[in-house]
Amino acid sequence: MLDLVLLKRRVEMLDAVSTGLHPSVVVSQLASKYGISERALWSDWERRRSWVPFVLGLGKFAGFAEGVGQKLEAVQRAAWSVYLKASNEIRRYSGLNAPR
Repeated sequence: MLDLVLLKRRVEMLDAVSTGLHPSVVVSQLASKYGISERALWSDWERRRSWVPFVLGLGKFAGFAEGVGQKLEAVQRAAWSVYLKASNEIRRYSGLNAPR
């Protein structure tokens, strides 16, 4: 399993380089921030072909998960609206069962 600190460091590295900073500047900054040697960071940067697709895939997943979360919230709001407007207990119960 991928270490979260390693993942965060790789995301920061990729973001910083993609904004136009030279990798040597990024490596120097991240070395002091994470307390890791510049050599280890350079080694990681040189092997970026193996981890960049994974990092980019996480970004796509985050967008997908956010969309699903928004849809779920909308369904829950609608269910509570039905519940609050229902005239009896049976209708209220059916309104709360809607998202299931």
